[in-house]
Amino acid sequence: MKKRGVRWKIERVVLFSLILFLFVPVFISLSAEKVQAAFIISHECLEIHCFPEGKMFWKINISNSETETIRINEIKIKDLEGTVVADYDIKTEIPFGENKVIVIEATVPQATNYTKFFYRPCFTFYKMQENKITVLDERCYDIMNITVMPKPLIRCWKDSDCPESMFCSENLCFKLECSACQFIKEHKCIDYQCCSNSDCETDEFCNEHNCLKIDCKNDEFIKEHACEKLKCEFNEKPVNHECVKNKIIQGAIIASELIVIFLLIFLTVTKVKFNKKTILQMIREKKKIAFHKKIAEKHLKEAKMHRELIRYLKNKEDIELHEKEAKMHEAEAKKHIKELEKILKLKTCPECGKIVESSSRKCPYCGEQLRGR
Repeated sequence: MKKRGVRWKIERVVLFSLILFLFVPVFISLSAEKVQAAFIISHECLEIHCFPEGKMFWKINISNSETETIRINEIKIKDLEGTVVADYDIKTEIPFGENKVIVIEATVPQATNYTKFFYRPCFTFYKMQENKITVLDERCYDIMNITVMPKPLIRCWKDSDCPESMFCSENLCFKLECSACQFIKEHKCIDYQCCSNSDCETDEFCNEHNCLKIDCKNDEFIKEHACEKLKCEFNEKPVNHECVKNKIIQGAIIASELIVIFLLIFLTVTKVKFNKKTILQMIREKKKIAFHKKIAEKHLKEAKMHRELIRYLKNKEDIELHEKEAKMHEAEAKKHIKELEKILKLKTCPECGKIVESSSRKCPYCGEQLRGR
């Protein structure tokens, strides 16, 4: 256990010594009479490296860990010969337990030797006595340094210092690596508007890296960024880059179709037979049947009317007249019935008066022999 305790103490001493070694260059104590404080000083240049006569900022972080307020009258950054290269002359107070960051804008000084500039930070303190300011002596601290790149090593400050095909980075000129669809302008890679037709709209094509509108003829249309011939049907014509129906040809086609339909109907009606009769014959027979049937019914109706009148007449002349009219209508009706029988291939049984088929040998109603009659 004792060995482990001794080892732990040694490790603490080594760790504390390492921390002191690392922070000694930047963490320095300053004092104003008996007031103790610490400051960390750093710098920042606008360029990647610090170059003489360039712009830079000194950054000083002051911490007050004592019980009294630190009052600083002025802060100066001096070279080894005592020349002031940066100055902050605004009175500053830092109360106990607080810290303050002071930034000084300045010009990058020349290197003291080849790449280093050595300097000393100097502080002037003041105190208040009976509401009066008393300035104390200036105190300068340990020598410090920053890296300053000498001018002979600088290749460029900005892109315009390099050739057109190069750009400036870390004060060196580098060649631009542009893609196949880019060009160099003002030290930058700029994209072309197009390198192929696919980079343009559907109605455009790529010509010398520019998208241009496609102008097709009336009988052409745009396909895959190019003009292609329209393939219209025989009854179509090209209008405004598309196929539309040709009204004249369309009308002729409709007329031809109607003629063909009419011919088909005519041939069907006059040539095609059903039960040994054409449609036209059947239509004509139907009309004849309707005609003869109508006339026969009309004459029979008239004959019936005359027969009814005879029943009520007493005058012999009137009776004979109506008898004559009745027989005349019955005879006319019989003519039309004969025509109907002929068309329908029927006949009337002379015995019972029933209508039977003309091919029948015997009347199915009364049994009378019909053949040969």
